[in-house]
Amino acid sequence: MFPLLWYVYIYVQMNMLAFYFVELCLVDYAMVKFSPSMLAASAVYLAKNTLKSGEEARWNATLKWHSGYKESDIM
Repeated sequence: MFPLLWYVYIYVQMNMLAFYFVELCLVDYAMVKFSPSMLAASAVYLAKNTLKSGEEARWNATLKWHSGYKESDIM
């Protein structure tokens, strides 16, 4: 998750929110079927879309390259 957060040019709020979303996944047994990288990418995606809007909230090529997931994979 750290490489993803580095390349998003994270604010402290977005960092904390992404970690919070991952922590919520840890207590839900249904999330065991997802890979840790998918959970991390999803948390970053959700945090970005919660705190940003418009073009800043988009899953860009840099995030795709570092995570290995397209926006459609995460949704």
